[in-house]
Amino acid sequence: MSSRAADIIGRIETIGTVPTSVAQVFGLINDPKASVADFERVVRPDVGLTTNLLRCANSAYYRASREITSVRDAITRMGMRRVFEVAAGATFAKAVPEVLNGYGITAVSYWEHSVAVAVLADRLGRAAGFTYPDLAFTAGLLHDLGKLVVATWLDTNPAIMVPAGGLVTLELEHKVLGATHAEFGEALCQKWNLPRDIGGAARWHHAPADAPSATLRYLSTVVLVADDAAHRSGYGDASSAELEPEALERLSLDGERVQAVVEAAKPEIVRTQELLAQATGRRARAA
Repeated sequence: MSSRAADIIGRIETIGTVPTSVAQVFGLINDPKASVADFERVVRPDVGLTTNLLRCANSAYYRASREITSVRDAITRMGMRRVFEVAAGATFAKAVPEVLNGYGITAVSYWEHSVAVAVLADRLGRAAGFTYPDLAFTAGLLHDLGKLVVATWLDTNPAIMVPAGGLVTLELEHKVLGATHAEFGEALCQKWNLPRDIGGAARWHHAPADAPSATLRYLSTVVLVADDAAHRSGYGDASSAELEPEALERLSLDGERVQAVVEAAKPEIVRTQELLAQATGRRARAA
């Protein structure tokens, strides 16, 4: 690893940390034995997370008449997946600058793409028979964390020359930074004590065949296909919109099936974007 890449990783602590409660929610969402009581035990001591949950549970998103006043009722109304989404969104929104230096994308665009990849990873994982669909959702949501590392570092190093079009390829990232956002994403996941497979998926989602285990190769492939499908569908930069035949073959899917999954997932993508916009205080773009 180059000295510049090592310097970037060494300054990751400037991005902040993940509250213990949120890290525990990350673990619970990927635990098939986790119950509402487990989530309640983790959420209740965290005032900020509790406040966000109650606000979302009582929002127009759920169109319910009965007011929710307890964490348990909020979890019951929203479901454990939505609790995770609120926890993740509210936490990581604090780390996302209004514009990501080096990439020229806004915080809203970054989150819209991340949500689309998460929903599609979940659905494509299920379509391909992946054993841990919630893990695929989490990995999809956080696959581009490394771009936050890069943007934060560039903000404090204005003398670094970035190509006029931005860091649009892994090759450009490596040339300018000494490593890619995929590598920086894994380092940030490790710093935040996130599940190992989440960091691994961030590291290998552009090169899943090189991942060190069968589960991680499969998970990274799901995220790669979801990432490409999101770009193809307008949730991101369409310049990287080609689906990779080898990745599709690994999942026993074809382009037509992927497109069908995308079309079926669009309403959920919009709903999830709206929910995260409420949780983070950022307005989603009008459809």
